[in-house]
Parts: sequence; structure tokens; C-alpha cells
Amino acid sequence: MSTRPKVYIAGMGMITSIGGSAFTTAAAVRARCKGLRQSVIPNREFELKKMALVPDDALPPLNRELDKVDLSARELLMLRLITPAIAEALATVPLKEPPPLFLAMPETLPGSPAAVQANFLDHLQAQTNARIDRPMSRLIANGRAGGLHAVDLAFKYFSSTNKDVALIGGVDTYFANYLLGKLDYEGRVLAAGVLDGFVPGEAAGFLLLVSERVADKLPNKPLARVYQPGLATESGHRYSKDPYRGDGLADAFRLAIENSPGQSINTIYSSMNGEHLAAKEFGVAMIRNSTSVDEKVKHEHPADGFGDIGAAFAPVLMGIAALDLQKGWRQGPALVYAASEQQPRAAVVVQAA
Repeated sequence: MSTRPKVYIAGMGMITSIGGSAFTTAAAVRARCKGLRQSVIPNREFELKKMALVPDDALPPLNRELDKVDLSARELLMLRLITPAIAEALATVPLKEPPPLFLAMPETLPGSPAAVQANFLDHLQAQTNARIDRPMSRLIANGRAGGLHAVDLAFKYFSSTNKDVALIGGVDTYFANYLLGKLDYEGRVLAAGVLDGFVPGEAAGFLLLVSERVADKLPNKPLARVYQPGLATESGHRYSKDPYRGDGLADAFRLAIENSPGQSINTIYSSMNGEHLAAKEFGVAMIRNSTSVDEKVKHEHPADGFGDIGAAFAPVLMGIAALDLQKGWRQGPALVYAASEQQPRAAVVVQAA
């Protein structure tokens, strides 16, 4: 067994356009199910946008306590997405005390308002009644890569305290008029005539992480072990004036692999959403880390099925990877990565427990 620092996935929960739980989402991804649908929302060329939305009847109603709270429609929808996924994750292991929640949220894009208010966690508790350590909980507004920043925060939390359990998660939805309008103006939402676009989606994903100290004391065997994430930044991102060189994701790959036992990567789970820039970035990272990746590596990019799920990507991908490895559907070790719209890039190695 490697002496590299690691944590374990003890439980999970998720909801996507192709599944109302972690297992059904993972099974749907494996079966190549599609949640992509033509919406009723036209773009500026009057072509209908493609989206991947969770059916409204699959979401719980809002708690009546939130009726008079000044929240955006996007925030309210994210609270509804969170409710079943966080309940699923917290129900998997009996907990003696509430864990902190490190929650990835949408990033704020240039010229756009902040996606969530600073007190979003208070509203989350009102909506879900989830038992979390509110004073220790944190929001991480880093978009797609935010969930891996949350995993990194869990490592630091375990090493600096005597605590052994943390809940990490991510939630996002593109179903917001101002956001869809911005992306439409940039020509990025897939529709007839759009050749370099993506399908906006929505999802929530949560992972219950435990430290090495207690992993073998759980009533059930952990689903997977996770090594320290590799965190990096890309100065030449989409909204930057700096030239794109692909350094960020390549560095994230390298750091994540260095933080693991060093075995060749057999499966990659990516946040690649179909846009040319995302594919180019992946190609650069693969070339620069080719000696650490098996030549027959399998590449899973589930956005083909459930769309671009933004800040929910990392926990959902990690959960899918954990179930795939546990069931023997994919060979490990697996590398999970996520690239945000702006600077953050992150990757992590996941292995079967």
C-alpha cells in the first residue's frame, strides 16, 4: 500500500439529467444514455438551443421558509438540485457529528453578476435540513475545477484537525437568462448552425470523504481511495488576453500523478464538453504527460450524455469513477480532471479501495 496521503470515498449522491442517484447516473453514462434535448429557448439566430436539464418533477419543491428570501432563480434551482443529492450522500454512513461541507459553486464570469450570495449555505440548510458543521463549511466559486479544490480542502482539514469526515460537493445550472444570453452572444450554445458549442446542463454531486484513520472502521468498505489533487492555473484562459499555452491542465495532470503511487493511468474522466478549446487543452495535457498514461487509456467524457454540468463536474466524475472501478467496469488507476472557464485547472487520481 502506498504511503502517499489519501482519503477515501465512503458515500456519494448525485442527480443529473440522466439519473436521479449516483448509481443510476453512473449506469446511464456507461450505457451511453443521452439527456440532451432541444429546448424551447431560441438563440439570437432564432434556432432552438440544446440543453440537458433535470426534469422538474424529479426535483423537490422549495422549503416554504425560502418564500420571502431574496434569491435569484438560478440559486433557487440549485437549492432544489442539491436536496436529493446531499440526502443520498449523508444517508450512506452513520455519522456521530455533522461534517463540514466544502461546496463548489459556479464561477463569476466577466461582465456577469455573482452566481450566489455569500450566505448561500444558510439557505442550503433551510432547504435541505442537512446536518453539516456550518461554521467550518465553505463555498468555493471556482466553477468546474472547484470540486477538486474542495477535495484539497478536505485533505487540509483532516491534517490540521482530529476530524475524520468531510462532505464535498458541487452544484450548477446554466438555466439562467443572463448566463444563456452571454453564452449565446459568444456563440457557444449548441444549436443548428453552431459548429463549436456545448450543451448546457445542470447537476449536483456530493462525496462523503473519510480519512485514512477511520477508513477500515466503516460498516461498509469504502468505494475508492483518492490522492491529493493537483491544482494549477491557466493564464491564457478563454477570457484572458494572455496567449494560450496549455500549461495549466498539463501541470494539474503532472502534479496529480506525482501525488499518487505513480502507476500508469488507465482511464481518464474529463470535463471536456465538446468545444474545440477543451479538446485542444486535453491534447496538450496528454502529450506533456504521455509517459504517465497507458497507450490504451480509456477516455470518458460524460458531457456527451448529461451536458456541461459546470461546478458539479468534479464530484460527479469522481463518483462515477469510483463506481466504475469498484464494479470492475473500468481499470484503474483513473485520472479525473476539470478545467474551469477562467484560471483554475485541477486533476486527481482515484483508485479502487
